Amino acid sequence: MSAQGSVSQVFSLPEPPVTPVAYAMTIERLMDGDSAAKKHLAVNGHMVMRQDSARRLADSLVRHWVAGLRTQPIERLQQVPMLTLEARAGDIAAVQHRVTTLLAVPSRPDEERIWILSSVIRGLMVAGGTTVGDTVPSAAAFQVARTYEGALARMSSGASGDLAMAARVGAFLMFMERAWADHDVAQAMRDGWQAYAVLAAIPSYEVRAMTAGSPGTIDASLRFCIFLSGQPHGRAAVDSLMRLLDRAATAPPTVVAQDTMYRMLEQTVKQDLGKLADVANLLGTKAPLMVATHWFNQPAPTAAAPAELVGTTGTAVHMKPMNDGRIHIIQYGFYGCPHGPPAARALQRMIPTLPRDVDVQYYTETEGHWGGELADPDVEAEHLRKYWLEYRKITFPITVWAGKKVRTPDGGMLPEGSPVVKAYHFASCPTFVVVDGQGVVRFWKDGSEAVKELRGVITLLNGERTQGTAASSASVLPSMTSMSTSTNVGVSHP
Repeated sequence: MSAQGSVSQVFSLPEPPVTPVAYAMTIERLMDGDSAAKKHLAVNGHMVMRQDSARRLADSLVRHWVAGLRTQPIERLQQVPMLTLEARAGDIAAVQHRVTTLLAVPSRPDEERIWILSSVIRGLMVAGGTTVGDTVPSAAAFQVARTYEGALARMSSGASGDLAMAARVGAFLMFMERAWADHDVAQAMRDGWQAYAVLAAIPSYEVRAMTAGSPGTIDASLRFCIFLSGQPHGRAAVDSLMRLLDRAATAPPTVVAQDTMYRMLEQTVKQDLGKLADVANLLGTKAPLMVATHWFNQPAPTAAAPAELVGTTGTAVHMKPMNDGRIHIIQYGFYGCPHGPPAARALQRMIPTLPRDVDVQYYTETEGHWGGELADPDVEAEHLRKYWLEYRKITFPITVWAGKKVRTPDGGMLPEGSPVVKAYHFASCPTFVVVDGQGVVRFWKDGSEAVKELRGVITLLNGERTQGTAASSASVLPSMTSMSTSTNVGVSHP
């Protein structure tokens, strides 16, 4: 090629074929995050795509892709990803037609039928409504999803019944999420308890334990505990749920006798459920005291902390009550976390839109050094003040635990740990906690995505505070008659 050859000629390649699954994965990645998440483009430290604009872009792209894909044959294993794209595009009729065609094949194995049904339910539950940018599925999509759950229920007595029941658990948990988003507390409770009733009834220990310990179930279980914590008898209901999950994870002796590997499965699942239990045991209970050594962007409390919380850090520790009638939002993080500042900025943008008497604070603790230099507690706390207030321009309160340095078992020196971090089970950054006007912990969630949920939680708690009543007067404890006869299992009462 001559030196005058164009760059486009040099690098020109045939356009590769893109399959439905590739488009479906692209949409999933595009929708995974918002202005406080880590996966979107950032310019000068600011995220450039809000979640609503991402959803609008996704809707526009998927409609274009679906139109193009329909001009060519769709291979067998690409049919299910195509379903999710059509659901995202809001073409419910096309989804139903494709499902009917796929299920009409007599030779199709039950396992594949379950995969089709569970995939279409998931696709419909994340589908947009009739308007570009809708954040919840349309009523029509929701009802169609429920009919496909009924198809899974009819398969629960077959040879692959265990897998069908596991898929039903996932479906009901998604229905629970949708009902809660619609502020239908009673329906959310029914769908949630139905999911766990089906889970408890799965005959196969392996399938039952893996379903109970799956990341999706554990995440939904935490959310269900959050829902329950504010309802009448909510604390008892949370305890009942945790016992149900523990029983589901416990390997019967007869199963272990057949294969000792099931004991390892039990240990793994129970370890994950134990982390869930730590947080579940916090929800619906009196919030631990807020204690710290430095209080920036806020009046420093004058009350000394109780002796059992002071440790060796001493008289520098003061406390702030959490039952002062205000709603409290706590964001926990630590210096060096790349997700903490974007989440804090998102929270700061939200503050002017929140009801009055909502206290917001960022809680952190010192690490014993600043950069590569060792630092005394007060010096490091001052560095943190400058970082958050002057560099990050955060205007809401920053609360710092600068613990006295104490000797470690291996001869080193580290700051004494904060009792707040331990009491609230803070480990990852960012983590958010919300305490209601009665001083009760009502929300706990880690990850940047939690920012999106705070407004709904605050709206609910503010309504309770204004009305002086809980969100619902209906009991959240399940009854035997409320469960589907297809499971024939009730959730034990405390």
